[in-house]
Amino acid sequence: MAKDPNKPKKPLFKRVWFWILIVFVVAAVAGGGSGSGSKSSVSSNSDSGQGTSNSSDTSSQEESAPYEAKVARFDYYTNSIGNFEYHGIVEVKNTSDHDLYLDAASSSFDIEDANGHLITTEKFISSCPDVIAPGETGYFYNGFGGDTADMSVDASQTLNLVSNVNVEKARVANVRYPVTDTAISVGSDGSMHVTGRVENNTDVDDSMMYVQAELFDANGNILAIMGTTLTDLTAGSKQSFDISAWGISETVTADQVASFQVVANKSAMQF
Repeated sequence: MAKDPNKPKKPLFKRVWFWILIVFVVAAVAGGGSGSGSKSSVSSNSDSGQGTSNSSDTSSQEESAPYEAKVARFDYYTNSIGNFEYHGIVEVKNTSDHDLYLDAASSSFDIEDANGHLITTEKFISSCPDVIAPGETGYFYNGFGGDTADMSVDASQTLNLVSNVNVEKARVANVRYPVTDTAISVGSDGSMHVTGRVENNTDVDDSMMYVQAELFDANGNILAIMGTTLTDLTAGSKQSFDISAWGISETVTADQVASFQVVANKSAMQF
């Protein structure tokens, strides 16, 4: 059949956008769920308010994730001033062949009751360190005793920590500084202190760095993480530090600490 020369043609730009839309949809379907980052949820139950949990439940984590994550510790209790308080630590092991960035700003902790009902959520999470090398272990933790939005939670009930952590392929440098002359002691107020010196062994001045102490028990399990910030560490210089344990769980005492490790890293923010 001959084409009708008087039949109007479809505008060219509409046909172009039609095929662009088709390509976009196909690409979105084929690439759905992929990317440089990987966000996973891991959870851990505690049978008592004063107890801790070392669960390795990672059933909800993607098998293809370049890391292994587990809730390494979860403490909750009514603190000395009568408020609900909790401390959670999530361990992340880099199983990939490249550096990983622990994106604390995009991670969160949820507290649920035994029935899975959300009680409170917290987005003020810290990481130690910001970047971990292949085979290395890092941590997400809440260093200030829980979300202050709801301190009336009944600590006698069974609670569950659900951690939503975001780990990405690092696009920032993994800069660590040598730490020397470290020691742990108990002050007159009964709190632990970790002291030492950090050296900027590079030829670049650093305006801010994180110094964090990881405390372990006799079995190598993480007990707590405590830290401080150092500023204006010029190239080739050293600076001393004194990290107080005032922000750690009340259930962790000095006699439980069998070893500790201090990590000093350049502050890194990945966008």
